Amino acid sequence: MKRHQGPWAVLACLTELSLRELWRNRLGLVLLVGMPALFIGVVVWTSGRLPVPIKLFFADQTVRVVLSQRSITLVFASAAVTGFLVAYYSLVLFHRDFEYYRYSIFLGLPPVTYATARFILFLLLSGTVALVFTVLLSRLVDIHQPILVFLGFMLTGITYGACGKPRKIL
Repeated sequence: MKRHQGPWAVLACLTELSLRELWRNRLGLVLLVGMPALFIGVVVWTSGRLPVPIKLFFADQTVRVVLSQRSITLVFASAAVTGFLVAYYSLVLFHRDFEYYRYSIFLGLPPVTYATARFILFLLLSGTVALVFTVLLSRLVDIHQPILVFLGFMLTGITYGACGKPRKIL
């Protein structure tokens, strides 16, 4: 890295290097494409269209809605796949040994900068996966509040990604 670069340029460079590292992860790419196609395909192929009455309890009222089995299963499967994919990439980003970055830190790269770049990529990846599933789900199910669905998928991914089980250090 050049000395005359500012902290934002260093963060951008580290984020780009981390993104390239994820791009070289073949299992991750297979999961990123194959898992949603498999899960959504199985749900569309096997779930029925029978209506299911549901009561939603709020503090001051009870709302009754009728949804199809397919709609409920698609939302559940999308949330599960979103959580799994983001958790997998969190594992790749934060819980592996990276010998080559140890060398960079030894040469003067602040560890906080490295962790910040990884966290930025984690948030971008969570948002991208959530956006893809929101758009895909909106094509298959009638969504009245897509922004809330997106935020729900994003929070699901961040929660699963942050609460993964790290390796033992000692």
